[in-house]
Parts: sequence; C-alpha cells; structure tokens
Amino acid sequence: MLQRLHQQNLHLYVATNKRILPTRRIVQHLGWESLFQGLYALDYYTPPLPAKSVMLQRLRDELELDAGDLVYVGDRAEDAEAARISGIRFLWAAWGYGGDLGSLSPEATLTAPDQLLRP
Repeated sequence: MLQRLHQQNLHLYVATNKRILPTRRIVQHLGWESLFQGLYALDYYTPPLPAKSVMLQRLRDELELDAGDLVYVGDRAEDAEAARISGIRFLWAAWGYGGDLGSLSPEATLTAPDQLLRP
C-alpha cells in the first residue's frame, strides 16, 4: 500500500508522538526510507514540541504545504483533534489501536489500509 501511494507521486510523511529514534529504526528495519519524504516526532525538534497539533501546524508551515492538500491518517481521537486544530482533513484508521473518536468526525473511516488507495 505504501509503495503504491508513493508510485502515485504522493508525498508521504510520518508525524507521530512516538520518539524520533525508534521511529527511524522501525522505518529503516522495514526498508521504507525511500517511501517517506520525512519522519517527524515531538522530540525531533529542540525543545520538543508540546502537542501533535503544534507539530502538524509547524510542518505545514515549514514545508510550505497547503492545508487543503493535506490528509492526516490516524487511529486516535488525539489525531483527529490535532488535524482539526491544524485545518487538515482527517481519515480515521479504525483498524488501529485508538478506540472510539467520541464526538470527533473524520472525513472517512477506513477499516483496512488498502482503502487509502481508493479515490
């Protein structure tokens, strides 16, 4: 799925609350380095950023990306809220670990990764 998204010339990034070093190691271990334009975490920055929404806004601004062209895929209510605050569309990866989104409404609910490939 990641290779097919990459082949569609989509720019893929990782933006996570996890620490940057283990994130890099996991991506390297899986051989996915060439699939992502960048890997970002709260501790990627010095000092570490206080919240995922701050990271998304900072990335949007630093990379000069238009919020209307961005989609954030996540599996937690925190991800949905960070995307909402940042003005970024949110797709809920319902197969993940995050549980219920509560009152937050994703643009779409995905039940399997291959749904990202559908227009």
